[in-house]
Order: sequence, then structure tokens, then C-alpha cells
Amino acid sequence: MGGSPNDANVHNRWTNYSSPNASDWIAVDLGAPATLGELTIHAYSDGKGVTAPLGYRIETSLDGTTFTAVANLVKTPATPVAGPNVARFDAVSARYARVTFQVSDQCAKGQGCAGVTELEAWVAP
Repeated sequence: MGGSPNDANVHNRWTNYSSPNASDWIAVDLGAPATLGELTIHAYSDGKGVTAPLGYRIETSLDGTTFTAVANLVKTPATPVAGPNVARFDAVSARYARVTFQVSDQCAKGQGCAGVTELEAWVAP
């Protein structure tokens, strides 16, 4: 595969390529409520139209409808990069975690869009 962000045959990542929105989100369903206090977001960059996002926020939910921002979010690194981005926050009981990415205003034109290859949700044992 050529790795083009709009190649319909490549299904190993999520992008908001050419989205007209200032932000877009992805969510994970843990299957049941769990104590969640860390996410690792593996941002993707193809060196072209898909890059690390400008920023992101994390929200959690028990029902998948009402989401609340996590408290005391600490991002490492502070500014997102291509590769792993670790987000730690006050532990919360949640079934769903949603990450909303802020992207370039040029994303609708295919530049500065966000991409993710993996979202790891760390839950307490």
C-alpha cells in the first residue's frame, strides 16, 4: 500500500483527513466500567496531509452519551507528536473514553489533519 491518507484499502489507522471540522474525535468502549487513569495515543504522520494534532482533550463516560472532561490532565509530551503521547489524569470510573483532536484550519484542504494508529486505555487491575 502506498500509505496515502485517503487510500480506502489501508485500514490500520484513523484520520480525519479532509474533515471540515475544527476538531474530530475517536472513542473506545472498554466493554464495562473500569477505573481509568491513563491513555496512550499513538499519533500518526504520513509527512503530508496527516500529522500529529495541534492538541487534544480527553473525556470519559459511563453511558456513552454524557461525557465529562478528565481532571488534572498531564500530557507527555505537552505538545502532541507523531508516535506515543501519554495522557495521565485523576482516576475515574468509565466505560467510554473519547479523545477530541484539534487540527489545522487547513485540514479541509488535506493539510494538518490528525491521525491515530493506536489508542491504549490503561485501567486499574
